[in-house]
Amino acid sequence: MQKLTLNIIPFKHPTSLVEFGFFKEKKAGFFPLRKFDYPKSLWSEFESELQECDNLYCNFEDKDNCDFVTKVDLSKSWHFANHYYTKSIYNYFLKNADAVRFGYVNDVEVWLKDNTVKNAKYDTYKKYSLRVQFGQVSKGMELVLTSNGTSLVHKKSILDFDNLQPDLINNVIYKNEIYDYQEQSQELNVDLKEVFPILGGKLLDELTIDRYFKKIPNKYHPYLKEITKFYSDYLDNDIFKSIIPLSPKGFIEIDDKKILKTKNSSNELSFGTGKGREPKKDFLRLRH
Repeated sequence: MQKLTLNIIPFKHPTSLVEFGFFKEKKAGFFPLRKFDYPKSLWSEFESELQECDNLYCNFEDKDNCDFVTKVDLSKSWHFANHYYTKSIYNYFLKNADAVRFGYVNDVEVWLKDNTVKNAKYDTYKKYSLRVQFGQVSKGMELVLTSNGTSLVHKKSILDFDNLQPDLINNVIYKNEIYDYQEQSQELNVDLKEVFPILGGKLLDELTIDRYFKKIPNKYHPYLKEITKFYSDYLDNDIFKSIIPLSPKGFIEIDDKKILKTKNSSNELSFGTGKGREPKKDFLRLRH
């Protein structure tokens, strides 16, 4: 009987305490933390000083000349630990991927160039995301790995285009990091020869580039193959496991007894004033 494999890998927190430094003032390259993100040990040591600090800034590395320094038990400060792991994953893939960015749900999106696809105008990148969560399937920390399809990046830099309208450009790759060009164009304009546009819908139309689409009838098997290879190539090694000590068993396999078993409430949807199971009826009934 075939096993059902989930795209989730359990892991445990490091056993030792980790020391971090925090600044009161905003600093370039430092992550902003809100009060509920502050680790418990920081509150214990500096409670009175923190009352008026709505934000602190930490890059999870520097400790010199900081306003506060404390040792953190990551198992007791989930919100802070989540930021720490996410930033650590990002830093790891800055050195080990072709492009990387923070996603929209506190995840890290990793881009790898697919050299099997040959095209004179653009490069194809396979995309993966990694997100840390707690107790969704297992009883502890979990790393979720997903395969997010592909994106196309033009081989010409923005400097090499003639009269390309800036408002057509959404995201770009610059020195293996992904930027929002509409929001960050000022800092990128100093080095446009190294800025490569990611081909979204409007830009594909403007440059008359057709995107190849392949329909896959059963996505489970190729999806599992993709994330298994990614795990083997990038996560199942001593360097990554020194950051996040993943379970040696890898992806979680569901016990046969649990397959096809769900909670009675699993098919409930949230509407305006309550929950229901029939969208056509319940949306109108519960929208006010």
